[in-house]
Amino acid sequence: MNLPEPEETSAENLANGDIDSLISIRSILLAEETKRIREIERRIEALQDQSQAENEALRQQVSDLLAEQERNQRLLREANDQVYNLKTEMEILSRKAQSDSEGLVARVTPVLGDMIGRSIRDSRDEMAEALGPVMGEAMRVQIRDSRKDMIEALYPVIGETVQRAIGEFSREFQRNIDARLRQTFGPQGFLRTASARLRGVSPSQLAFRDALPFTIREIFLIQHGSGLLIAHSHPGSHEVADSDLIGGMLTAIRDFAHDAFGQGDEEKELDEIQYGDERIIIQSGRMA
Repeated sequence: MNLPEPEETSAENLANGDIDSLISIRSILLAEETKRIREIERRIEALQDQSQAENEALRQQVSDLLAEQERNQRLLREANDQVYNLKTEMEILSRKAQSDSEGLVARVTPVLGDMIGRSIRDSRDEMAEALGPVMGEAMRVQIRDSRKDMIEALYPVIGETVQRAIGEFSREFQRNIDARLRQTFGPQGFLRTASARLRGVSPSQLAFRDALPFTIREIFLIQHGSGLLIAHSHPGSHEVADSDLIGGMLTAIRDFAHDAFGQGDEEKELDEIQYGDERIIIQSGRMA
């Protein structure tokens, strides 16, 4: 019969006891570190839970944002459709309004023309008084801003007027010269010759001056190029209805005559206008 060896059993028991002792010692020595490790593990778990909750919240926010974006895109498409529909309606209404206005103008024009014609015929003075300030201001603005257009518009009227004035001036000048020549050989001729010699001029110069008698009624100083009235002078109590308008019209007539008869020569300018028994002398300088 075999019996267990006492020494081997004792060694094994001793080894088990040493391991337990080591575990106990380690537990004692590492108790604080173990506690810290467990605390860190709890914190990590808490952070993981918090991170997971935040991720869930972020996913929910992203989902909400995507839903809102889709809703906004849908609203934008609807707004674009409404804008397109409104533009289409506006185009239709614009075409309809244009058609209606053309028809209205066609219907109203004869009536207005007849009314205006009857008003001018029956109340000429009242119409002139009512339209005078408006027409005067419109002509001043038109002359200032579109002088060449005004010249082209007035060309048919002013051209004939200027030609008639030049012809009438030539005929009247010839009549005056003929009358002075007929008086040269009479008693008045001898008196004129003596008066001319006393004044130190020739009888022909005196006869020429007498053939062109004139008195100064008004003087206009007009800026060259723009046609703006710089100064205006007139003797006595005579007043001009609208000196600015007259200055602008004189500038337009001068430019018209230069464009129509100047033939591109910058030196040639209109220097005189005759209206009935009155003459307008135009003297052009560098600035006015």
